[in-house]
Amino acid sequence: MPRGKEFTAEQIIGKLREAEVGLAQGKTVPEVVRKLGVTEQTYYRWKREFGGQVSASQRFRS
Repeated sequence: MPRGKEFTAEQIIGKLREAEVGLAQGKTVPEVVRKLGVTEQTYYRWKREFGGQVSASQRFRS
């Protein structure tokens, strides 16, 4: 059975950053994940697995 798209860790972190921006602008999670092209389940799994890395990478950029 073919799997869906696979993303690199960098791509996932980028998408989670986009999601944070969308949510900060008042969009809902379903709106944000639709724009990212992933399911809510995938979004929450990524957030659980990579969420700490997103905030860490933002600290390094500052």
